[in-house]
Amino acid sequence: MRIENVQLRDFIRDANLIEASVLDGAYQEAESQKRRLGELLLEKKLIEEAQLRKLYAYILGVPFVDLQKETVSADVLQAIPSRLLKSTKLWPLRKTAEN
Repeated sequence: MRIENVQLRDFIRDANLIEASVLDGAYQEAESQKRRLGELLLEKKLIEEAQLRKLYAYILGVPFVDLQKETVSADVLQAIPSRLLKSTKLWPLRKTAEN
């Protein structure tokens, strides 16, 4: 899934995270340069990377997980073939009774 520049701009505007005129200028710049708005906002230091990742997760409707605070046990990783992990870029965090 990809978050379109207009989606990110509208969400940031609604949340009042960046001044509207600054955000609109960055949006216009991203569009004219055919760049992703999030990358441009990071480059201009208008938003922190962790905050941007949380916004992406929220917009996509998926939970945000800070992997620096997670420990994944070896048995969880070994339960899934490494080629599948690499091809999907999805990583299990824990095993539950349901799995």
